[in-house]
Amino acid sequence: MNFDRKETKLLVRIEPWLLLMVLSIIWGSTYILIKQGLTAFSSLDVGLLRTFFSGFFFIPLYFWLRPTLKQLSLNDWKYLALTGFFGSVFPTLLFAVGQQVVPSSLVGMLNTLQPVFVLVIAFFAFNQRFSRNELLGTGLGCLGAIVLVSAGSDLANSTHHLFYCGVVLLGMISYGIASNLIRHRLKHISAVRLTAISISIWSIPAFIGIVLRYSAGQLSTTNNTVIALLAIAVLALLGTCVAISLYSRLILRYGLIFAVSITYFIPIVATTWGVLDGEVIYFLHFIGLILVLGALYLINHRRQTSDEVVTQGKMKEV
Repeated sequence: MNFDRKETKLLVRIEPWLLLMVLSIIWGSTYILIKQGLTAFSSLDVGLLRTFFSGFFFIPLYFWLRPTLKQLSLNDWKYLALTGFFGSVFPTLLFAVGQQVVPSSLVGMLNTLQPVFVLVIAFFAFNQRFSRNELLGTGLGCLGAIVLVSAGSDLANSTHHLFYCGVVLLGMISYGIASNLIRHRLKHISAVRLTAISISIWSIPAFIGIVLRYSAGQLSTTNNTVIALLAIAVLALLGTCVAISLYSRLILRYGLIFAVSITYFIPIVATTWGVLDGEVIYFLHFIGLILVLGALYLINHRRQTSDEVVTQGKMKEV
């Protein structure tokens, strides 16, 4: 009996870190999949196809959840639609547009600014207060991630692409909005149901967009179409369906600040892909890693608010 309790406590301690690692690997690998998709399709096509595939993969789950849909209020449907748009549809399109010009290393660096946008939006839109450790941890994490992705990278020419950098930043702001909507407006809905509904809502408009572009002869194709299409399908399944489900669970169970700390690990995964592609690891990469670990220490050694306790107590599973 005591053994079972100890095992349960151990699993509770391990789960948030396990989710964090899995999400880091998935989202850290999305850039190379987007890049592969762009070899055959335009940025708009990549966005539409990814959104459609994401909704398609959720169809079986959607029918399973159908009996519970009556429990949702009109307000819930509104915030689910907004979460799907700001957490998937809009940033999907923005990243595809941005990566036409912005190097993957720079995209990874800009990605670390997501916690800052989450904090700012939570402060102004939801009147949420954060401790000094959380703010210091967020700043230190951003610094560590910047060091990681900028070490040895030639970013001198990236200043000519400020517009596309702005597009990527807008995608980060969009993620920040979705994160706050989940935390403050949809915390009574389970992670699986939240993800399935919010994404499925937008699959039909995406499908209509694909049909219209194909009918007009605007859906570009090349000899690499099959590989690119497969990359987008994998991106939709892992980078959208699986990852957003896990991310929603992370927010609902362990809080918003811990969840967005995932952005500190994404540059590590991106750097790993670079090494596999022949890039060199520099000493500054290790300095960046130390800064990231220090940031996570500051963020997670904080006083848990009563609001988070209530959220965890009310957490429902499908």
